[in-house]
Amino acid sequence: MSSTTQSLCVDKPEIKEVLEIETGEFYTAQQAIGYDYDKLIQLRMELSDSINSGNPKYLCPICHVPVYIACNRHNDDKKFYFKHRIEDGNCPAITRSNFTKEQIEAIKYNGAKESPAHYRMKEIIAESLRNDSNFSDIKIETVIKGADRKQWRKPDIQALWQGKLRVAFEVQLSTTFLQVISQRRLFYKATGGLVVWVFRRFDKENALMTQDDIFHNNNQNLFIVNEDTLKESKQHKGLMFNCHWREPQIRSSHIVNEWNSKYVKFNELEWNLDRQSIYYYDYGGEYKRLENKLINGDLKERFEEWWIKHDHSPKYNDEWKSFVDEFRNKDIYIPEYPSEVDNLISSLYSAKYERVIGFRYQKFIQVAHMVADLKNNKSVLKIFRVALYVYQRGNLIIEQDKEGKWKRKSNEFRKKIYSSNEYDRDKSLDSLMRFLFPELMKEEVWIRLKEIDKKYNQSN
Repeated sequence: MSSTTQSLCVDKPEIKEVLEIETGEFYTAQQAIGYDYDKLIQLRMELSDSINSGNPKYLCPICHVPVYIACNRHNDDKKFYFKHRIEDGNCPAITRSNFTKEQIEAIKYNGAKESPAHYRMKEIIAESLRNDSNFSDIKIETVIKGADRKQWRKPDIQALWQGKLRVAFEVQLSTTFLQVISQRRLFYKATGGLVVWVFRRFDKENALMTQDDIFHNNNQNLFIVNEDTLKESKQHKGLMFNCHWREPQIRSSHIVNEWNSKYVKFNELEWNLDRQSIYYYDYGGEYKRLENKLINGDLKERFEEWWIKHDHSPKYNDEWKSFVDEFRNKDIYIPEYPSEVDNLISSLYSAKYERVIGFRYQKFIQVAHMVADLKNNKSVLKIFRVALYVYQRGNLIIEQDKEGKWKRKSNEFRKKIYSSNEYDRDKSLDSLMRFLFPELMKEEVWIRLKEIDKKYNQSN
């Protein structure tokens, strides 16, 4: 993502090599730290997580003590190096003094937690939450216990989202020890909750290391809470953040990042409990899309344009064969004949563009009925159901379902598609679907839709 031609490693690291436990490979400090700042900050969190979970990724090859990545900052220049988790005097590489810079910063942070500014931040969050009917059970500095009851955390603020998700809000005014961030992420992941890190201000030209650690591990989104967001929360009757994020864009055949910001409501955000990330803008998804576009040229756009304009009759076989060759050169499987995927691709494009594509129908609901009634290609129905959800075509179908036939039919297939493997998607086409419709192939979307259908089936 963001990279430089200069190594991000300090010039003379004390730990010159690291040993990766899983592979047994040795890497120089320069190789492991690399040139890509985004990936480095993610690796920094990964190493801290691995140490805290008892499965360290890298060891010092001399003393076999787990190592993590520390930052040496001079003015605006950030350089990184490996540091022993514990300095026991048994290694010639000395990376820790009796009182480290990180420990000093941790002490400063703990002091900041008692400051009037920190207290006011907690008040702002709590008051904002009280303006959001989706939140309940709001608590300030109350203990959350883990499954074994021995582990616990006391977040600044916690609340229950829609009666089921415990959300912890942690206020950041100063630098926080990376180990603290990592431990809390692991704790909330284990307890099925979500931790949200919030800041009072953000200067993209002079970001704190804490902000980098959170930002680059949070899909490049960062949240600000202050008096202004409190006013927005009251006005919009919901918890509001001032969200800052980076947007990747293609400039002269390269991907560059542009900053953006916006006041966003909590219910506009996406989150991933496994990664403990919460975001408004999907930086990772957009970056992959642009990267794929650079790698694959305009193949996706050309194919989509061709499919929408043509009826795929035999006279177009030569053009289809040309596409087959292009796809297979990229290790994307596609059938020999368009008829094998006609119903699938045409129905998905129809859902995507809210009009009939590839069929001789007049209305979109006729496409939906056709897919639901397929006898020999039932696998199309489940991914078409996902398309209706992702592209939000429910209102269109309701509008066109004058006689209520679709409502009755959908009640039936919502149960059928999960009770029989006949409706499972054709996984041989997964690579093609990921290329043409990446938004439909996100695992979290399939899981969420299954939960929605399960609740619907239980209540009907």
